[in-house]
Amino acid sequence: MLTATLPLYRRASNTPVNDLVFRLCSVAKEYSHPVEPVLALDEVTAEIPSGVVAILGPSGQGKTTLLNLLGGLDQPTRGEVWFRDIRLQFGNGRWMDDYRSRRVAWVFQDLNLISHQTAAANAAFPLLCRGVARSTALDTARSSLAELGLDSEGDRYPNQLSRGQQQRVAIARAFTSGAEVVLADEPTGSLDPEKAQEVMTAFTRLSRQTGVPVIMVTHDHSLAESYCDHVLICSGRKLSPQQPAKVECR
Repeated sequence: MLTATLPLYRRASNTPVNDLVFRLCSVAKEYSHPVEPVLALDEVTAEIPSGVVAILGPSGQGKTTLLNLLGGLDQPTRGEVWFRDIRLQFGNGRWMDDYRSRRVAWVFQDLNLISHQTAAANAAFPLLCRGVARSTALDTARSSLAELGLDSEGDRYPNQLSRGQQQRVAIARAFTSGAEVVLADEPTGSLDPEKAQEVMTAFTRLSRQTGVPVIMVTHDHSLAESYCDHVLICSGRKLSPQQPAKVECR
């Protein structure tokens, strides 16, 4: 079995070294299998800083598993995951529900937009679920949409928008939610290069305006290096010695 390493190889000069979003302490994740357990992550120890962070690497190296653990969608077989100075309580269902609903927002590749709701209503959805007045929620959502160049698209439905516009609606929804961190799984995977650049510009702009960190899984090295403050590599191949190891996974 190949050993992969996740090194931090670039740090933005304006991001404090001690400004960490997540820490993973000896985290392992196994999935059951009729023959033998499948080891997805093996004794992962990592520090993930603030800013816009990309996790790069080939398929099957545990990137999405890692993201799911950070977001509380899955739980480790052993080890600890810390968000800021709070240890995630995976055994406490009510605590995890609150963590997932209030502290973390997601942007998925398949978007999960509500087809019968307008772009503004989709972006406002997290606030509406919390009982925020509809007018207030929609005003907040429209402000986020405007920041992403969609100020005239708020009353359109998802099927009336391009794929890139739909992705920006999903990003607006994540930032409108008031979450403390945004997680994104291959957010540009289905976009052409021009639309992918628009989406990455949207992530970096809102992250820097709001101070909300973004952690994304991607296969696109060029976009990661051009737009992200930090890049982590998860790969089963040998890494150059100049890249300080931060995570070991399988």
